[in-house]
Amino acid sequence: MQRIRTIIGKLQLKKWLSTLYRIKLLRFIPPIVIIGLVYWEGQKEFNVINWNKTFYYLRHIHIETLLFLFCFSLAAVSIMTLYDLLIRRHFQLPLTRWQTFRYGWVANTSSNLLGFAGLTGAGIRTALLRSCGTSFPMIAAAVGFISTIPFTGLSLLAWFNIFGVFPAGQIIEVHRWLIYAVWGSALYLPLFVLLQRTTLFSKWFNRNRGYMKWSTICSVITVSLMEWLFAGLTFWFICVAFFPSLSFPAIFGIYIVAAIAGMISMMPSGIGGFDLIALLGLQLLGQSPEKSAVVLILFRILYYILPWLIGLIMVAIEWLFDRKKRPAVACCKESKEEHEEQLLGK
Repeated sequence: MQRIRTIIGKLQLKKWLSTLYRIKLLRFIPPIVIIGLVYWEGQKEFNVINWNKTFYYLRHIHIETLLFLFCFSLAAVSIMTLYDLLIRRHFQLPLTRWQTFRYGWVANTSSNLLGFAGLTGAGIRTALLRSCGTSFPMIAAAVGFISTIPFTGLSLLAWFNIFGVFPAGQIIEVHRWLIYAVWGSALYLPLFVLLQRTTLFSKWFNRNRGYMKWSTICSVITVSLMEWLFAGLTFWFICVAFFPSLSFPAIFGIYIVAAIAGMISMMPSGIGGFDLIALLGLQLLGQSPEKSAVVLILFRILYYILPWLIGLIMVAIEWLFDRKKRPAVACCKESKEEHEEQLLGK
């Protein structure tokens, strides 16, 4: 024991850990470990896929099926704008419903695709709210509050996974580390509820308005649950197009565990972690790696990439309209000034 202490002393381990904590590097260790596991396992899994056969399946999807999947994925993504409607009502933000929907769509689809632990969505939401004259303290409170919400629905679904409603036993048996990820995610929900009843949350996130109302807490958890349910339904509908024999609980159980792995990795849109676990889970259910890869590609395109591109179009249209309005406003000001000068001259 004394020898171990001597070695630790020589290595100055305490000093290194203290330095890492101060520069906030310790919080990046779990994602780095997850990414390492994904890379280690993913090399073997993705190398066995016959990509020519995968693209063959992609090219031969019926147009009616593709159109239905596209429309449903847009409906699923639109659920996320309810977050913004909630904070608009709760913080009384000076936005119309259409503005709230547009801003929510742009921020949420960008956060979905680009990720970075929600920083992308927070930055875009801040810029959009700032452009309509919202005060910075109000923006900080709204963005801080909304950043704590999205994981609550997945946490609730993790409990369904634990109690066997949406089982994913096979994938967890093969990769035992996933059980810790599922339990860790499940515990987030009770911690979130307890946090709402603390003075600290009231002071920093609820703008000193007292404890969060139970009706508001239930509303935000419901919206988060709806978000993950509809995302899971999108994944399920894509799976059904290729694996009609698989049951909903089996597919949804795989989706929950894959989504948790993607969230923990903190990679943009959970790429890598989500894909590997979903691929392994579908193969354990007896499906070919090529068709499983098609499901993942379609899910990425329909739920992440296309909605994000629509968000970019929304931003471009808004920018063009604002640009047209500015000269008009400037002309009005100039004509008003000229009129005032004429009156003074008379």
